Amino acid sequence: MDLNDFWQEHKKFLTAVGAALLAFVLGLVAIEYAFGSELTDLGRQRTDLSRKLRGPFYSAANLDQMEAEHEQLVGSLEQVAAQVVFKPREDFLVEVSGSAAASRYHRVVSRVREALLTDADRRNMILIETLGLPKLSPTRAEDIRRTLEALDVIDRVVRLSLAEGVRRVDDIRIRLNQQAGSRAGSERVERTRITMELVGPERSLVRVLEGTQRVAPGLQPLTLAECSLRGAGERGSEAQLDLSIAIVRLAADLEAELFASRLAEEN
Repeated sequence: MDLNDFWQEHKKFLTAVGAALLAFVLGLVAIEYAFGSELTDLGRQRTDLSRKLRGPFYSAANLDQMEAEHEQLVGSLEQVAAQVVFKPREDFLVEVSGSAAASRYHRVVSRVREALLTDADRRNMILIETLGLPKLSPTRAEDIRRTLEALDVIDRVVRLSLAEGVRRVDDIRIRLNQQAGSRAGSERVERTRITMELVGPERSLVRVLEGTQRVAPGLQPLTLAECSLRGAGERGSEAQLDLSIAIVRLAADLEAELFASRLAEEN
């Protein structure tokens, strides 16, 4: 079969193939014209990225800079923690667990409640008998520690109120961090909230408020979450101070990180 016969027999097929090849070539030309430079840039970027990935991504200088920034952040966090994190007085510390912690809780609560109620009765100050403590005594060691920390704050505020002539300390409430120690985990900064209502002469309430911020040996200023002082209205009426104090603690994992950072710096 010669070429003419082949052409005559397969003319439609060869024409279709030729048209397809022409369309393909024209498509390549159009793509190159429209996207050639962009494809070249992308190819160059891919080559650069491949070369970078084969080598170290960060240099020694980058690592030194990050370590310096980390040390600076750890130092800043330690400074803030030293000023804000609550440090209970020795009488309110619990360093045991189990039944020993529960026994200590009852001893401390009984002693503090008796002393405060007795002093309040002598000075004619109305003081809520429960001191805001839970009806059911906490059983978990962490809850016992947090509740005694709250009692430490309450004891300080009530004694300030007694010294300054406040007439009534009422509506004391303790709200522990509900997530602390739970299966869901806890926030890295835990907060116990103590709220109370103080009633008395306005000057006395102002002095109590100032006293919560006073620095003394073994005492740190209390962290005020909220406070509202409503002055006396009619002549002879008394002012009211609504006080909310936060006990700030670092979660155990964050304390461990700070401790590990300090050890690394010392070594």
